[in-house]
Formats: sequence, C-alpha cells, structure tokens
Amino acid sequence: MYIRTIVLFLLSVILVQGATATTCSQLSNTINSDVTLNVPSEYATIDEALDCLQFKTIGRNAIVTIQVANGNYVNQDTIDINHPNGARLHLIGNTTTEASCSFTFRNGQDGIVVSDGHTLGLIDGFKLIGDNEQGSGIHATRNSTLITGEHVTITSFQNGIYASWSSTIDSPSLVVDDNVIGVRGFAGSTISADSCTATDNQYGFSSSGGAAYILANSSTITGNDYGVYAGYNCSVVTRSSTIQNNTNGVHVGTDSLIDVLNSTVSSNTTNYNATPNTPTSTNSLISN
Repeated sequence: MYIRTIVLFLLSVILVQGATATTCSQLSNTINSDVTLNVPSEYATIDEALDCLQFKTIGRNAIVTIQVANGNYVNQDTIDINHPNGARLHLIGNTTTEASCSFTFRNGQDGIVVSDGHTLGLIDGFKLIGDNEQGSGIHATRNSTLITGEHVTITSFQNGIYASWSSTIDSPSLVVDDNVIGVRGFAGSTISADSCTATDNQYGFSSSGGAAYILANSSTITGNDYGVYAGYNCSVVTRSSTIQNNTNGVHVGTDSLIDVLNSTVSSNTTNYNATPNTPTSTNSLISN
C-alpha cells in the first residue's frame, strides 16, 4: 500500500510538470519543467491561461508555452502579458502559416502589450489585425522587453510594432502592412527588426524622440508614404535593404541619423530629402 501511494504521487508530479497540463489545478505553484497550456481546448482564452499563471513561478529551467489553435479570433480585447517570469513564457500560434491563427482587436485597442519592466520571451505564429488603424499591434513600454519569432504579421493598427519609453523589441522577419506606422521606436527605445517587410503603411519605419533606435537590415520597404523616417534625436539603420516605390524613400529630420549603406533606394517619388553623406543644417545625416 505504501509503495502504491508513492507511485501514484510520482505519477501526479509527472502530470503536473510534464509536457502538457490539462487544468490549472494540476500545475504546482513552482513550475520546474516545460509545460504547454492549450487554447481553447484547455483554456478558453489566452487571458484565462495567463490568469492561471498569475501566482505561479516559472522556474529557471522551464518554459511555459501558451499554444493557441488555428482560428480567426474576433472582437478581442487587449492582451496584457506582465508575468514576473515572462522571459520563460512563450505565446505560440501557427509558426508555419501565421494567417491561420489570427486575432482581430476591437474598438481601437492595442493587441499584445508588455509593460512596466516585464519581459515576454517569445510570441510567434500570429496575424494581428487592428480596428481602423488605431492602437498598436505589439507594444513594449516603460522599460519592457519583447521578442517575436519569424512568423508574425501585423495590419491595420496605428502602430504595427511599437517600443516606447526605454523598451526593447527584437522582431526578425516581421511583416507590417497597412498600418499608420509599421515599425515605431520612441523615447530611448530600441527595435531590432532585420529582414522586415514594410508595405502600404503611412510610415514604414519611424523613429523619434529621445535617442530611439531602429535596426532593420536586409529589409523590404515599399509602397509607403515614408519608407524610412527619423524625426528628432534618433537613428534608423537599415543596411542592405530595398527602399522602393514609396512617396518619400528616406527622410531625416533634426539631430538624427539614417544609415542605408548598401541599400537600393530608387523609384520613390523622392528618394532622399537631404543629400546623402552631407550633414544637414539641422545637424542630421543620411549615410549611404
């Protein structure tokens, strides 16, 4: 009887800490091995899965994955992800065809937000759709950090991806189309978005205010009102990129730098608003 009790206890531990958890009650307060929470089969919504994790610790050797099944999820409210161990939290949809797992946000709300010094370890496999070009598809703000995978598309927001107030976003192979601003950095924030595709936005890349920095090498920037825009006291580096068929290809403002070394800047209505490699009267430079 004693041995049977031990065996049953060990089996319960395996279920709790194994690859898949079926209910929140099966998760221990400290999660020490990888766990997957499935939406909507086990948890009706992402928020419900996050609520389950709210008072749980994700151990250093564990990854908790919120796996979202294919579907078109509409009328969504903002998803705030502010777990204290968020660096070990992954939000995953369809990493082969992101359009198969789409979220449409309502009433001009933001999509996914990380704030107040928190981190999100990974978001991948989603198409995020805004409401009439309002809100931000993905927003890291106030000293926060967020990483996306290579299968994220964002459309119809005010800002596709937005880092503000000393935040950091790493977003390789991002697709942003039909937003007001595709990739936006503001107020001391940094965005790395190499191999980005920015099309049909008012601004493909826009950096402004307080030493914001965007790094987006090997990107394709086409069909925007402004392809690459640096407003005030900021930098955009997009080397080895294609900047074509925009109304304004490269536009630099005040106390700013745009580096388009080895890029193709052509077939825009206006390729450059200032002569490349010549400092402007507003203390700015376009380097090519």
